[in-house]
Amino acid sequence: MHVIVIGAGIAGLSTAYALLRRGAHVTVVEQEPQSFSHSSGRNAAIFRPLETSPCIPKLAAQSRALLDELFQGDAWLAPRGLLLVAAAEASLKALAGIAAVEQLPCEALDADALVHMVPELENGRAQHGLWVSSAGVVDPHAIGTELERASKALGGQLRLRTRALDLRREGDRIVGVDLDGGALAADAVVLAAGAWSQEIAERARLPLALTPIRRHLALLENTPAMNPAQPTVWDVELETYFRPESGAVLASPCDETPWTAGVPPRDPAALELLGARLSQLAPALAEARVRTSWACLRTFAADRTLVVGPDPRAQGLCWVGGLGGFGMSTGVALGALAAARLAGDAPIWADALLPERLTQKGGATATSAGLDFGTEERLT
Repeated sequence: MHVIVIGAGIAGLSTAYALLRRGAHVTVVEQEPQSFSHSSGRNAAIFRPLETSPCIPKLAAQSRALLDELFQGDAWLAPRGLLLVAAAEASLKALAGIAAVEQLPCEALDADALVHMVPELENGRAQHGLWVSSAGVVDPHAIGTELERASKALGGQLRLRTRALDLRREGDRIVGVDLDGGALAADAVVLAAGAWSQEIAERARLPLALTPIRRHLALLENTPAMNPAQPTVWDVELETYFRPESGAVLASPCDETPWTAGVPPRDPAALELLGARLSQLAPALAEARVRTSWACLRTFAADRTLVVGPDPRAQGLCWVGGLGGFGMSTGVALGALAAARLAGDAPIWADALLPERLTQKGGATATSAGLDFGTEERLT
């Protein structure tokens, strides 16, 4: 059984690896000269296992287990933890509830404890916090390299500098991909191209409500010096975060502007927004000099929920998209889930992620492509 995966970011390589482990023949096509070129390599590398969506903790836990297995240890993660903060205690209530249900270790902290842990929060707005000790900072380069190595070891093919132009259709079935180097037939196609997924699907008249948005990150001068072992601080009300990185401070205002697929230009207004938000959250950082900044794309579904599974409008097409800012936290598990969907043994709780909710055929059921990959590796 041959599957084409479009995209060699965290979603595409993870799906390819999971399919190969099930016995499929897999070809990954990537338009760039290397994998992890866009969102997967231009993010804050935060492993965040707690979010208001209950699927995130489940997927993050599964990603952790799969990465530990892949690396034969936890070398992929610097376990610095995550400090979720807010001015109002009520803003953290839902997160604390999900942590309790998912049995994710989480400790409530008051304002004094927050400042003790992160001195930069002194005189800031944060009055309440949740300490998530199992969070940390990942190594995207190492993860991408290891997924690529492991996939090739299982016989997977990675075709770089190869652009997917269109999906090949025969009636209501996808039978391959038109590439800039010619056509390639397949029994199934996985669309995991991030910001480019919608563009490719539209050519095949199979649009999905996925929108790339531009977001900015900046490296700030670390003055006064921040302890490099400090956790990521994330204000859940301002949607602004910062953490130590390479002798500097990495920060983002989590700004959102709809954008087209590509490498977006920077907007100076985003740095002004970051400065304004840091003046409320961490006054000590508000006037820090910007060492460098960059813009990147994050892709969201209309309902802000991840998208994984078969398209009900076209047999043989599977989506892995809408990762938003959770690619590094959930991407490896999403790949395993996509493979499970294609084989017909995905868990019931993941039905909320099916793309059918975003299509005109939302009432249709397409939970499996019915492909026989041989050996099974269930996502529980």
